[in-house]
Amino acid sequence: MIDINCDVGEGTGNEHLLFPYISSCNIACGGHAGDTESMRSILQLAKRHHINVGAHPSYPDRANFGRKSMTLSADELSTSIFGQIKGLQQLAHEFGLTLHHIKPHGALYHDVCQKEEVAGIFLEAIEEFRTSCKLCVPGHSRIAQLALDKGFDVCSEVFADRNYNEDLSLVNRTAIDALITDPTVAAEHVENMISKKQVRTKSGKFVPIQGQTYCVHSDTKNSVDIVRHLYLKYGRTYPLTFKPFGASALLIEWPEQMNESILRDVLAFKETIEQAAIEGINELVPSIHSITVIVDSTIQDFDHLIKELQALYNSRSEPFELPRTIWKVPVCYDENFGSDIKELAESHSLSKEEVVQLHTKSNYRIYAIGFLPGFLYLGGLDEQLHTDRKETPRLSVPSGAVGIGGSQTGIYPCESPGGWHLIGNSPLNFFDQTSDQPCFAYAGERIQFYAISQDEYNEIKKQVESGQYRLRKEENDD
Repeated sequence: MIDINCDVGEGTGNEHLLFPYISSCNIACGGHAGDTESMRSILQLAKRHHINVGAHPSYPDRANFGRKSMTLSADELSTSIFGQIKGLQQLAHEFGLTLHHIKPHGALYHDVCQKEEVAGIFLEAIEEFRTSCKLCVPGHSRIAQLALDKGFDVCSEVFADRNYNEDLSLVNRTAIDALITDPTVAAEHVENMISKKQVRTKSGKFVPIQGQTYCVHSDTKNSVDIVRHLYLKYGRTYPLTFKPFGASALLIEWPEQMNESILRDVLAFKETIEQAAIEGINELVPSIHSITVIVDSTIQDFDHLIKELQALYNSRSEPFELPRTIWKVPVCYDENFGSDIKELAESHSLSKEEVVQLHTKSNYRIYAIGFLPGFLYLGGLDEQLHTDRKETPRLSVPSGAVGIGGSQTGIYPCESPGGWHLIGNSPLNFFDQTSDQPCFAYAGERIQFYAISQDEYNEIKKQVESGQYRLRKEENDD
């Protein structure tokens, strides 16, 4: 596994395609690009994907995208750098995130590497962050040595999408061969740096180089394909636990976390096992961070099966995309349905209208389907609505009830006991045992709620009961 980082928030708009395949991001924070809105959007996306967030300060030169050196006084440059980073840090705290690293951008990056005076100003500007953030710069640069001498934690950066000169400077962007845009070539470029600790320069000579993080610029042509190739070969894998689950099943477990990276890995491995068509495996049941492998009597040796599955996991060769389907689910939030909505709102110092607005703004990822048939475990609830489950569960929760429990929201597909706080009800049927596909959705897809009135609820209910209602859905890249 390697750390793959991308410069983001620079107007390319492809972050949602990049983030599944990277582990760190460098967020433009107002110098060359970026504003409060873009920073918040990237931070929210990074939190969803559990990605390290870093500041990407620049010369304050939006007109030239920070790619030209500027002549500023020491105070002017230091104030600008500090202000950019501090602004991002404050926004990150709103999401419960901390800055992981700092990486200068463009001409500032080159200048701190080559000009000792600029390097000194930069290090003074970021002194407040010295013990909390890594500094991402080339390990062979002058600033790296100066930073180490001052007690900074330096993370040596190399580039997957840029060609090098023999002195390990980057080939100027104006040159025709400055960028590497072919994913296969980029992967070979990185392989040399990892396995041989050297880079093939523009002249064809191999020069020693050390890398701890590998950068792909978001605006490089084919950047998404490049990071996908790198992720496939070097990206995140998880320490799996295999254990017998009764006499006829095996439980495969991932780290006990609810996040999209693990969900993607779970669903990808399920697909890999299905394609392998291992004799004796009857069914695969995925959950939030596990797969239950149900087997028949032909499998007697679980140790052999475990070795076969572990080898299969280690040899996966195709990237996996989460589904893009978003199901539009109507919900009536009137208090006769949402018996807890008023109390929940008051506990968070919100109005009922604000609760509805927060609940309907998210696209919730379906992490698993169970414990009741058709019960959708949904992740992505706004933190302002997180509410511990009731101390004493209700003995009866009506079918279609929409509730909040902890950091999740969900819909009760049938009448049952339950300890979630009820905020509304949906008129849909979430489990139709007469259908070939009893539950309309699959794990990995998304749900978006929208508010309806009592009259609309009654009308949709009639259509559902008569079989005339058609649930809306859309396909979305994000």
